[in-house]
Amino acid sequence: MTKRRDFDFYPTGGGRPAIVNGKPTAVWAAQSLYRRLPVIARVAEPCVGTGDLIAGRTDVEWTNDVDERRAATYHLNAASPAAWNTFPRVPWIVTNPPFDVAALILACALDHAIDGVAMFLRLSFLEPTEGRAHLLSRRPPTRQLVLPRISFTGDGKTDNVTCAWFVWSRLVEPGIEVASPIEKDLARREQRKLPWA
Repeated sequence: MTKRRDFDFYPTGGGRPAIVNGKPTAVWAAQSLYRRLPVIARVAEPCVGTGDLIAGRTDVEWTNDVDERRAATYHLNAASPAAWNTFPRVPWIVTNPPFDVAALILACALDHAIDGVAMFLRLSFLEPTEGRAHLLSRRPPTRQLVLPRISFTGDGKTDNVTCAWFVWSRLVEPGIEVASPIEKDLARREQRKLPWA
């Protein structure tokens, strides 16, 4: 069995920044969300990691990461309700949380965000397990954007389950959308390769 990474850290962009026209930008998975839901503004990222989801955004209110080696406004445990007493309220929470504590972070984020929450999660998050069933039955996601599989390890290998953006907000149209692999390929072509990539 493969050992999990410290802090269950699997960055959305595989740990490599996306560069478009010479400037850092959010990875294609995040771009696909923002393109479809331009209502997402004034965001906070409670599990910022390497900043893959918010790179290039000018409306980031605060960031957090439990790992003190990561650049962040706060270094608190986002799975703890006490941490959210410290975080200022914001319109949107956008994050790719560690899957093992995603339900705990979601419960806090839903009570904290003013307009909505967008989380990048495995599709299996919808499974009504003992730890999620009550939360999901009371507050199911409003919208889902299912994406082609991505590599969280940066080596091209993908997870065994595809991921989706799960969105909870009264400001967005309910529904399920499936992104084409062509969108992913086009986004990759826009990004220039970095010398170390």
